[in-house]
Amino acid sequence: MELEMKTTNFNSKSMQNHFGLQLKAYDNCVHTDVQWSNNKEKTFRADLSASTCFVEEHTEDEPPVLRTEVTLHQTPVVINDSIWHILPSKLMIRKGKISVEDFKLAHHQEYLLLNGVVSKE
Repeated sequence: MELEMKTTNFNSKSMQNHFGLQLKAYDNCVHTDVQWSNNKEKTFRADLSASTCFVEEHTEDEPPVLRTEVTLHQTPVVINDSIWHILPSKLMIRKGKISVEDFKLAHHQEYLLLNGVVSKE
């Protein structure tokens, strides 16, 4: 299955925001591409790409558990006219826990790096 959507929004100051979404779903996976941009004095733009797969885990003594695996692909992001890069990383969602592995948003020597687990525990 494939889905594509594009839209342009005009605000009260005649500024434009462009948004595009492409989804391709097959074999329990969804491949997603998202594009966003504006036409303001300072540029903000993103071309995000990810693959999400759904895996049903079976064990002998428990009911099946759904595990969601998200792979973020390397993509550029423009923030206030500066080009940043999202580097390849992985997220896993399982039993109320979100694991983040090597998420990095970088611009020259500046970066945001995330590794760890988010949960209620």
